[in-house]
Amino acid sequence: PLTVFPEIFEEMKQLEKLLISDCQNLQSLPLSIAHLYNLKVIKLSKLEQLDSINFSFLELTNLRRLEFSSLQKLTFIHPSLSDNNSLEDVKLNRLPELSILPCFGANNTNLKEIDLNKLPKIDILPD
Repeated sequence: PLTVFPEIFEEMKQLEKLLISDCQNLQSLPLSIAHLYNLKVIKLSKLEQLDSINFSFLELTNLRRLEFSSLQKLTFIHPSLSDNNSLEDVKLNRLPELSILPCFGANNTNLKEIDLNKLPKIDILPD
């Protein structure tokens, strides 16, 4: 079973959608995702062993939609998500171990929709 995603994205400069789902044993994602400059959509779901999103969002200047769903062990999302000003739609659903949200606000100037659902460890929203 796939536990570590290989560094295959370095040459995929034209990739616009990254959809990863139902990889039950996947524990980590490659940092090279941060260099997919044309990426418009990231959707991660049902990755039960993934505990962190460690790649930076700063260079993903075309990213419009981000959806993290049913990531049972996710505890960390790289804080650079707060500084991505191209995002329009963010959905964070069914993340039972996530206790700190990225700060959405002044730097997310194009954000049109935020959907937060079933985040039991989130007590307060960041400023």
